[in-house]
Amino acid sequence: MRKSIIAGFCFILLSGSIQSQTDTVNGPYNLHHPYAGVRRILIELSDDQLLAQKFAGQYCRMVAFIAGQLLNEEEMVPKEDDPDSVSMRKQRNFLNRIWSIYSTELDIQYGFNNFSHDLWKCLIPDDMLMDCDNSAFLVYDVGRKLGFNIELILVNGLSISHALVKTPDYEYESTDGAFYRLGYAKKTYQTFLHIINDPEKLQSIPEMNKSLTYSDLRVFDRAISSGLRAISLDPDNSLAQYCLGLVYKNAGQLEKARRQFSEAIRVSGGKYAAAERELEKIKLVAAIQH
Repeated sequence: MRKSIIAGFCFILLSGSIQSQTDTVNGPYNLHHPYAGVRRILIELSDDQLLAQKFAGQYCRMVAFIAGQLLNEEEMVPKEDDPDSVSMRKQRNFLNRIWSIYSTELDIQYGFNNFSHDLWKCLIPDDMLMDCDNSAFLVYDVGRKLGFNIELILVNGLSISHALVKTPDYEYESTDGAFYRLGYAKKTYQTFLHIINDPEKLQSIPEMNKSLTYSDLRVFDRAISSGLRAISLDPDNSLAQYCLGLVYKNAGQLEKARRQFSEAIRVSGGKYAAAERELEKIKLVAAIQH
């Protein structure tokens, strides 16, 4: 059943039979596209423009399909003059229904595999697994298309990097469809939170992905370049600062790594457990060497 649903939907995606506004669905696509997910795919696949255009188109049609479903439902689309009670009800309706569509109708599952950190690879038929970043991007783009005020919350902890979706009144776990009143993320994860409401700043996430991927491949010049771009896009994102510190550490540039981890702590407001732990490791190495 799962394979047949996915195969049918991917045929729709590749055939282009889902239609919407030409400015969002039709290519060619560029980094000025209104969907943050399209920009992310183009950054991740900057070395292969043909593949980038292909998967950007698939992503656009997925957003259009989900948004089209929701636009036809009552009590869904926000209006500026909605009373607070109506606005909150529409937010709840949106969060409940988008989970139902992508988890049940499209059978996109939450999970990790070798592909999960790259948004474009989650569109491959046999690997439609989305981690928190990818499902959050999808909810972000669909929500903004419908007119909701959507933000992303990045959680930067000791051993976890996690993304949630934020509406004006709720915080949403896009991996299991649960939503909570404001303050949930801070209370639950008890760590530094970074809220992003600017689509430009969201591009720091794929730059971080590229940076860490190049670092794993030991292509450190490109890893550092992507890490620096991530920081330039969102200087207040302590996770970007931390990731570049990891790249410097992997490259053996321990002094630069030390400075970067210190900057991550400063940007986070003075407390960032993972960065503090890395600083202790660098100090231990320095002590052994001397």
